[in-house]
Amino acid sequence: MTQSAVVYPKTDSAETIKKAPILVLHVDDDASFLKTAKPILEMQGAFKVDTASSAEEAIEKMKQKTYDAIVCDYVMPGKDGLQFLKELRQKDNRVPFFIFTGKGREDLAIKALNLGADGYFSKIGHPETVYGELAHGICQGVERKKAEMEIWRREERLRAILASSPDVIIISDLNGNIVDCNDATLRLSGHSSKEELLGKSSFEFIVEKDRERAMQSLKKALEQKTMKNIEYTLRKKNGEEYIGELSASILKDSVGKPVGFVGVIRDITERKKTEEALKESEERYRSMVEQAPDLIVTLDEKGIVTSCNSAAEDSGYSKEEIIGKHFLESPLTRGIDATYAQELFNSIFEGKALEPIEVAWYHKDGTSRGP
Repeated sequence: MTQSAVVYPKTDSAETIKKAPILVLHVDDDASFLKTAKPILEMQGAFKVDTASSAEEAIEKMKQKTYDAIVCDYVMPGKDGLQFLKELRQKDNRVPFFIFTGKGREDLAIKALNLGADGYFSKIGHPETVYGELAHGICQGVERKKAEMEIWRREERLRAILASSPDVIIISDLNGNIVDCNDATLRLSGHSSKEELLGKSSFEFIVEKDRERAMQSLKKALEQKTMKNIEYTLRKKNGEEYIGELSASILKDSVGKPVGFVGVIRDITERKKTEEALKESEERYRSMVEQAPDLIVTLDEKGIVTSCNSAAEDSGYSKEEIIGKHFLESPLTRGIDATYAQELFNSIFEGKALEPIEVAWYHKDGTSRGP
């Protein structure tokens, strides 16, 4: 058997991790070997090595400290190295684990790797080679674990976002075929499971009159990398239609190549109804104001006339001659006491209720209209 059942490319100690030291727990029932191996391994790079003479002692030490890697002998009294490894993996402990033994059997190496070991190394050989390979294997295993944890954290964040979002989130391929979605998608669409949606074209859920526009928007998003707040009429499983506001971004692979889209759809049906109701209300209000026989003028906080109704034109002035001027400069109110008018105006903006006030206003021909 070779020096190691797992082949790693040789490396200099300069390639070892230079940040915080890698904390290693070395487990072996041979106390003299532990004493010898500790300084040799620590000389290979940024390692800090603790030792334990049995799996039971190692478990107690792991309760007190978190280790980056475990190096363990195979043959030990009580639990052997493989039993220790199996127990850790059954408890979902994924710490990088390396068998470091003088028992060089190929079947043992295979069994260790099948149980979840990150490497299998032989103690037999020149110390420089043995510990160099072990050190490199530990560094690779720790880095691999960090990368896996980062991927897991990203996936967990994505799952949390998908699960907690009240809006529909759909992930599709470049053709618009659905590859994943969140629970909000099922609730809004009326489907009972993701399996009913996966593989289907997202365009199927857009009403026919909007599909061509949606396809063009998808092509535009591929060019511009994103699109925001595009309104479509969508259809639920039961045929009910609703208005959705879609935003989408390009989804890329690890080398930056576009592989799909992430789309967020917000149901804005109620908002659109409210907007339409408000629009109708405003139209009714404008109509009432416009048709009122009395002069109605609106001012901004600076006293500038912002609008007036058609009754103002009975003065002989056009709306253009009235709007945009300060109310004290309006041709309708010339002759009014400016100080008194300004005090009244200020009182209104202070929230004070005023009694009806009689004010004379003037026709363009110079005649006064009013009291």
